Amino acid sequence: MLTPLFVRSTVLLAVLVAVPAPASAAPVDVLPEGLVWVATPPGAGTSVLHRVGADGRVTRQRLPYPMNAIGCAADGTVYGLGDGFGGGPRPVRVEPDGTATPLGRVRGLRRYGLATGYAATFRGERLVVRTDGELRELTLERPRQERTARLPDLPYLGDWDADADGNLWSVAGARRRGAELIRIDAAGRAVDRARIPHLPGGRAYGGVALDSAAEALYALYHHAERASVLYRVPLRAPERAVEVARLDPAVSTDAAMCPVERATPQAIPPEEPAPSPAPSPAPQPSPSPSPPPSASPSLPPSPALPGSSGALPPVARVLIPPLSTAAPPATEPAPVPVPSKRRPRRTPQPVAAPPEQPSLLSKRALPVVSALMMIAAVTTRLARTIRRPR
Repeated sequence: MLTPLFVRSTVLLAVLVAVPAPASAAPVDVLPEGLVWVATPPGAGTSVLHRVGADGRVTRQRLPYPMNAIGCAADGTVYGLGDGFGGGPRPVRVEPDGTATPLGRVRGLRRYGLATGYAATFRGERLVVRTDGELRELTLERPRQERTARLPDLPYLGDWDADADGNLWSVAGARRRGAELIRIDAAGRAVDRARIPHLPGGRAYGGVALDSAAEALYALYHHAERASVLYRVPLRAPERAVEVARLDPAVSTDAAMCPVERATPQAIPPEEPAPSPAPSPAPQPSPSPSPPPSASPSLPPSPALPGSSGALPPVARVLIPPLSTAAPPATEPAPVPVPSKRRPRRTPQPVAAPPEQPSLLSKRALPVVSALMMIAAVTTRLARTIRRPR
């Protein structure tokens, strides 16, 4: 017999087994479209820019500089701080094809003033960079420092991103176990923190990117000796953070969210119905040649074909209306013969007399012919007289 204590223990064990593991244990492997990040592989002297397209595919572009502190402008152009220049990092513009263009030294800033600039994002048309405990706003068309503000006491921030209201969001390793979701208001004074217990602590959150539509912050935790990890942290429920994907090892990273260019389908104008062709007049049957009309209502039969014993049937007449619309002259119409239902009789056709042949004798030959005839008659009579016996 089972004791109540044993039953309770069994039920409790079943419940514990049924409880799923933290969501971060199973990577989703689905990267958000528009995510952009730079990573410097171990042992490499330059960085690689990664872009996630609308179809979820990742394109990689090797940059000529090691880059950090990137941000994405409203037109989708990526800007960041490139290293390797005299006087410290300088702003660099990266074209969609991967071409990197240095923009020159930042005016109004001391030498190496951006050497500790790791966190950056766009707020409006300015690149907002965190260096040590200060916030710096830079214009990039002709690089210049426009504003500087002192930040409150914060843990190390490897990157941040801004929302539509100008608030800055980041993920940082907590002083104790775990990580924290941090929000800095647009003025740079108030700071809100929320614990993320099951995310690792430390200073390796090099890149963050805000997906405003999903109200989630993507945080990239890089490792130099093993795969880097991308986490998705909901802004309203950071305790539900999940692991999204495993990425390549890197010694430094930075991230941003860019608008995605979608191929808009070309609008096809509706097909207009083809105009129906004008009805062509029905072909008029050509009238067969017929003999002139006679007073008889019946038609004469056609002549028989050679070698045929029977005659062709009579051809019926077809009356064709006139094409002109003018009124006909006022004349009495000829009586139209009414076809008879009786079979018409075959009437013999009068045979025309052969035409007279023209006389072969002309008027000038008549006297000569007459004389010759008279001579012939006299000669004949004389011959008869001589032959008679006396």
